[in-house]
Amino acid sequence: MSGRRRTALALVFALAGCGTAGAMTLEEAYRAALSADFKYQADRHERDAAQHAVPIARAALRPTLSLTASHMRYNGWRDVPGPGGEVGQDLNYTAPQQALNLRQPLYNPEAWRGVEQARRQAELGERIFATRALDLIDRLSSAYLNASLIGEELRLAQAQEQALDGQALSARRRLDRGEGTRIEILETTARLDIARARRVDAQDALAIARAELRNIVGLDPGALQSLQTDFAPRPLEPAGLDPWLARALDGSPVLAARRQAVAVAEAEVTRQRAGHLPRLDLVAGITRSRSESVSTLDQKLHQRFIGVQLNVPLYAGGQVDARTDQALAQLRRAEAEAELERATLETQVRRFFLAASSAQERLAAHGRAVSAAEAALEGTRRGFAAGLRTNVEVLDAQQQVFVAQRDRTQAQHEYLLAHLRLHSQSGTSAEQAVEALSAWLERRP
Repeated sequence: MSGRRRTALALVFALAGCGTAGAMTLEEAYRAALSADFKYQADRHERDAAQHAVPIARAALRPTLSLTASHMRYNGWRDVPGPGGEVGQDLNYTAPQQALNLRQPLYNPEAWRGVEQARRQAELGERIFATRALDLIDRLSSAYLNASLIGEELRLAQAQEQALDGQALSARRRLDRGEGTRIEILETTARLDIARARRVDAQDALAIARAELRNIVGLDPGALQSLQTDFAPRPLEPAGLDPWLARALDGSPVLAARRQAVAVAEAEVTRQRAGHLPRLDLVAGITRSRSESVSTLDQKLHQRFIGVQLNVPLYAGGQVDARTDQALAQLRRAEAEAELERATLETQVRRFFLAASSAQERLAAHGRAVSAAEAALEGTRRGFAAGLRTNVEVLDAQQQVFVAQRDRTQAQHEYLLAHLRLHSQSGTSAEQAVEALSAWLERRP
């Protein structure tokens, strides 16, 4: 059984014991996604691969030991001049050889700098993986809240359809009593068909949203948490923009990864420049051979050697200079990308801060709009009952209530994502981000 399937089954059994069977909280979805999300697993393997850069680089400073062996068979002849002319001689012999060689670097500045670069690459892998954890939170939260939002829109569409269905029935009854008109029935039926179409669209959108969430968590999430009935945005702490910008510049994982990429590029420049420096190795070996050449037929040779070997680069066709220039260009690119990331981060933090800080006033306005629309609908219904308002005005007022409720719900979910992303950009850990977002969701019984 695969690890993904075991994780899914374990989570199913865990959820079965909860108060709401099959329901999944945001924390449970996050824990499931850590093991089930394929993109996050790929990111984890990428991080693990980066960690192997250090032992690979260290291998250049460690001794190398090699054993070679060969067994050759030669067939031929040799003509030897003599007093009576050339004398032929057959040459059929075997030449076995064995060699054991050792090389230990004593002075290798390029390899030393390669180890330092590998350490920075491993650290870069860790920092990139930290950004992937926040990316998982963002994708998961967006998918979870989107599914919850569409579920709420479906509930509103169903309520509107039910209200219009009742209104259409009432219109037919009034027509039977001689109080209504066929135009009134047609108007209501047309609005009812539109509401049904919206409900079907919402059902399809919800199925797609839940499928996207299922791809992240690895199983059917079941029922989802919704916003608390007394949902209200909280004042930001700190309240000013400058502290958030300072916190982001200091704690942003994405910016930290860019800075580490600059450090890796700097190490690459240093390593390439070391290509001009000499290299000193300790070399030793043992060789054993027989009939090594035609002149040593049937002779056995045993040799041992030890010494130092100095390699001083004099000219390599300009390769070292070209690679150094290439590394310098890559360093400038990394520095430019880090500056671009810093500017982008400041813009994003400013945008998310404004969205979160103005949410209290904006959501209060949406709440007043819903209350006003509901009051207007009630007044229009009474006016219609008294013969002062038309059926179209009632339908329009009812539609306005639906639009106001939908806009308020969308604004609430947009606030949650802005609040989440503001904290994520400022260095908040993935676990803290999930915990903060879950505080606004309904708890299961």
